[in-house]
Amino acid sequence: MAPTRFPGPIGQKNARSIDSNTLVRTQAPAPGPMGSGHSHPDVADPYVRELRELGLDLIQMAFDLAGIFDPTPISDGASGLLALSRGQWLDAIISGASMIPYVGDLAKAGKLPRYLKVLERAAELAEKSSDAAKALLPGLEKLKQVLDMIPSGSNQTIDRMKLVVDRAVKSSTAAVKNLPDISRHFTFRQFEKNGKVYQEASGRLGIPGKVRTHRSKSAQTKVSGGTGDDAGHLIGDRFGAPGTSENLTQQNWKSNRQGTFRQLEDRWAKKLKQGTGIDVKVSDVTRKGEDRPFMRKVEWTEIAPDGTRTKNELTFANTHTPKSRDQQGIQPTVTSPQKDNVIGVDFVNKKKLD
Repeated sequence: MAPTRFPGPIGQKNARSIDSNTLVRTQAPAPGPMGSGHSHPDVADPYVRELRELGLDLIQMAFDLAGIFDPTPISDGASGLLALSRGQWLDAIISGASMIPYVGDLAKAGKLPRYLKVLERAAELAEKSSDAAKALLPGLEKLKQVLDMIPSGSNQTIDRMKLVVDRAVKSSTAAVKNLPDISRHFTFRQFEKNGKVYQEASGRLGIPGKVRTHRSKSAQTKVSGGTGDDAGHLIGDRFGAPGTSENLTQQNWKSNRQGTFRQLEDRWAKKLKQGTGIDVKVSDVTRKGEDRPFMRKVEWTEIAPDGTRTKNELTFANTHTPKSRDQQGIQPTVTSPQKDNVIGVDFVNKKKLD
């Protein structure tokens, strides 16, 4: 059985260095792992998981608190179902208890200190990051609506929650609305050349967290739904690029989430935050008559704070994964065990890896 081979760059000329299976045709340092990042909501890293959990927590808190003055079991039933779906059996039992008049109110009172702690964490993240503000604002707004219906002075913890949520909603709304939208500054075109179809995106990258982000789940589903691939952005949404179909193609999900192209994006993000400007052109190449790109060509220029310009070029393979082969009915092209077909370098000891 052939070993799993992760997608990586192919076809470089005049390579000066190798890193993470990446060849860089420039004097600039090769991109290396920078962590999985937090600007892609479809990436299951700890930061994104925390945002998702906090978002659910805020909605569940709103349902639970609504049950305090809702004479019907509707709010509590919804909260209990939400808790059950998350595997929180104890919380589900407590939420169910509030369907019994009066008893439920007392049971919920014990939750308030934990609610305040969760809310303070959500407010902290929302105030520090525009991405977090955008993700958490719906839950914060819903919780504020419920808290506003509870009389002030009835409970010290509730009063503290009101202050925290008011501040969080105000700062989050400002963060989401005031970020500049630079999506119109990116250009896209599609053309044929030598029997291949090129889908090209180009533009100057915005600084992550300083520009408005754009994602369209419907566009992503249309591009990659049922294929086993991700709908990968040619230019990442964290850089301010559009989230619509002209900026999406079918991409190996490993490459999109933690592969060498993702590592290159993380390197760009770090440089942008340090004051380097970056102009990019990303082209996905598809054989005529096929639907899925087989490679991605990336050209970019880094403009240092002193005005020095450095040009770079990379080519990435867009190989299939077992998942995409299975869902697209594609047979493996390699069926025998493979050995010595990937070159690796240990930069610490300056030797080729076995």
